[in-house]
Amino acid sequence: MWGARHAVFLFLCAYGMHWFFDAPVLPPGSGTLVKTAVDFLVAAIVYLALRRAYRARARRVLSAQFAAGEAPSSEVKFMLSRRGRRLARRRVPAGPHHDALAAWQQAELDLLDARAADATSLTPRR
Repeated sequence: MWGARHAVFLFLCAYGMHWFFDAPVLPPGSGTLVKTAVDFLVAAIVYLALRRAYRARARRVLSAQFAAGEAPSSEVKFMLSRRGRRLARRRVPAGPHHDALAAWQQAELDLLDARAADATSLTPRR
């Protein structure tokens, strides 16, 4: 049900943005710029809210993996940003260890995406 409520909210948000853009509430010309700016602002706010929620779930998943010993503590803090992963790889000299770290990071990202996207995986199973 959690996903259905969010889907309905996003649908209504998109519907409202489309209605506002097509509504004759502002004069043509400058009104189009204002409507575009408002729609862009709404889209940016929704994107940032979704990104923040995803990153919070991802941090919980990474913390659980660290606590379970599935991920080394030295790499957990770098996994949520592309820059952090690149800096972590830069500290390892080229060769098999560097390639292994890159492969581990990709596998970890795939696992993180799967677990963070599934909100039920964050709650204890009974």
